[in-house]
Amino acid sequence: MEHALRVAAYCRVSTDKEDQLHSLAAQQAYFEGYIARHDWRCAGIFADGSSIVGLSQKELEKQAFFDLVQLFFHFTTLTKERMWNMGNLIAVTNFKGGVGKTTTTLNLGAALSAAGKRVLLVDNDPQGNLTAALGYTPPEQKHTLATLLLAAIDYPEDLDIHIGRAILHSETGVDLIGANRRLADAAARLQIMQMSQYNAVGDAECSCETVMATLLLPLRSAYDYIIIDCGLKHELLTVNALTAADYCIIPVQSHFLASEGIPDVLDMVRSVQAKFNPQLKIAGILLTMYQSRPQLCQSVRSGVSEVYGEQFHVFERPIEYSIKVAECPAAGQSILSYAPKNAAAESYRSLAREVLHLG
Repeated sequence: MEHALRVAAYCRVSTDKEDQLHSLAAQQAYFEGYIARHDWRCAGIFADGSSIVGLSQKELEKQAFFDLVQLFFHFTTLTKERMWNMGNLIAVTNFKGGVGKTTTTLNLGAALSAAGKRVLLVDNDPQGNLTAALGYTPPEQKHTLATLLLAAIDYPEDLDIHIGRAILHSETGVDLIGANRRLADAAARLQIMQMSQYNAVGDAECSCETVMATLLLPLRSAYDYIIIDCGLKHELLTVNALTAADYCIIPVQSHFLASEGIPDVLDMVRSVQAKFNPQLKIAGILLTMYQSRPQLCQSVRSGVSEVYGEQFHVFERPIEYSIKVAECPAAGQSILSYAPKNAAAESYRSLAREVLHLG
């Protein structure tokens, strides 16, 4: 089977003269003619009119980098298959604590890895629980998600170097970009950008909501699945994760009032869809810590299906409650490795099968 090679060319033109030979219009006409002679398709012409006088070469490189990022988001309406072979990016989020976000991220990643997929997990929580669950000590990690966020803002031309240092190859078969308390500092930096409309380079468009999408972009062709574990606080970190994601999974504890957090998550998803990522989809609502015998769990399950089942997918099999799930992080293992025959392990295999059908 033959595959057509797709190539994108990016050209940035500038001038400090407006005579007939050196004007921007003349340079634009030259490139349009060049494109026509080679039978290429012109994706678009973007003119920002920004001044580059007094900018250093490093600053110019940053500005060009952010131009490319904005160009990428301009074409998010294209399917991933038409652009290049990009893996799926999934954000696991809920504003309530103790619903199983970290556990779901870890064990879903392990189940996908067991199915032969290349998986990268991203710890997007300053508490570093996912990092610790994979056997690492968060405070000891020098290269983390915080490092990458700050690199993407301040020196994006060096981002590849930092990405290589930040990826940890765990014994569970999944890779990890870890986190620790320094992520809170990176979140504060994003807030400063948001409040002051700060951008890293002059007139370049560096949106504080798209920084994570920028740094994960070069990794999306290296992995089949990238799964982001979102924390409770630092709303901008969650917005960044949803802006980067193709899908989000909403874990809900099978206890009384646990489902009350769903409307808040849905509101944020709709906001991100409207402002930053129209392609974001809700993969489904996942019931966790489920016990089949107690009437309460059954009531929560039927209630969630009744209220949200028509509009959103509710994953077929809830995640069974088991003390083994709580034990395995201390061993730095997933439930699939720690207790492969446990009911919760089979629940996560079932979840992985449904996720594999997302595309």
